[in-house]
Amino acid sequence: MRRVSVILGALGFLAVVIGVAVFLLSSHSAAPEQAAQEQEAQEQEVPSSSGPLSSVEDEYTQAIQGSLANDLQLPDGVSWPSLSEMVVRSDFATDPSSAGFGAGEVELTYEAGTGVGQALSFYAWAWEAESVRAQREGDSDALRKALDKLKEWTSLPQTTQYHASPDGWYHAVVEPARRGDFAAIEEEVSAGPPKLPATAEQTGL
Repeated sequence: MRRVSVILGALGFLAVVIGVAVFLLSSHSAAPEQAAQEQEAQEQEVPSSSGPLSSVEDEYTQAIQGSLANDLQLPDGVSWPSLSEMVVRSDFATDPSSAGFGAGEVELTYEAGTGVGQALSFYAWAWEAESVRAQREGDSDALRKALDKLKEWTSLPQTTQYHASPDGWYHAVVEPARRGDFAAIEEEVSAGPPKLPATAEQTGL
């Protein structure tokens, strides 16, 4: 009986050793794949590049003429402004044809996606303005369409990617308008279309 017990104990120990070895081998083989997946996820979260204002303009133009053209239909009578029209011009810019910054100022670099974000922001502002117009003129059909467009905007994949809290904005600004309170929307519309700073000085950096 003692010998049987020793043999069974040895077999039990061997099974444990084999189990540990299999675990270590599987962990080692899975590690490179897991690391590659984690690196890919990080690369998707971090903007791929940054660039000057001209790169934002290229991205903005591509968004409104290509990748987002079908999703971003502006209200009747409204057209897309050029990006230069939305740039905050510097008080020190002496050349009207310049990008908006003056001599000695530090031009900003922008993360990838800034141009798309600017297009999305103008689109939302345009439909906010349309909702205010429709409400003032008593055009219920146009008002309903404008508010529905703003709701759809919050669900666009690009909106959730480039805007911090579209749902929070909708609850704070658009939902009150559906109940007849246009104070928040009117405030945003009166502030004018979204602007883009051109220099570090304009951002307080």
